[in-house]
Amino acid sequence: MNIPMKSTKTRLKVAFGFAVTLIIALILRLGYLQIYKGDELQKGALEQWTKSIDIKPKRGIIYDRKGKETSNKRECIHCLGISSGHKESRRNSQNLS
Repeated sequence: MNIPMKSTKTRLKVAFGFAVTLIIALILRLGYLQIYKGDELQKGALEQWTKSIDIKPKRGIIYDRKGKETSNKRECIHCLGISSGHKESRRNSQNLS
C-alpha cells in the first residue's frame, strides 16, 4: 500500500480549504441578496411579470341609420394573461374570467 506523501496531503488540504471558502462565500452572497436586496429584487421581478398596455380606439363614434349612437370612444378594461405552466394557472385563469 502506498503511503501518501507530504505534498499530496498539502495539496488536498489546500483544495479542501478552497472549496470550503467558496461555499461559505456563496452562502454569504445568497444571504446578502435575500436579506438586504430582497425587496428591491422582488419589485424588479414584479415589474418584469406585469405590463400595462394602453389600447386606444381607432375609430370615431358610429351611428345607426336612426342617428342613435352604437359605438363610442369609451375605453375598455382588458386583461391578458399568459400561462407560464404554473400548477395553479388553470384555477387562476378561471378566477379572472
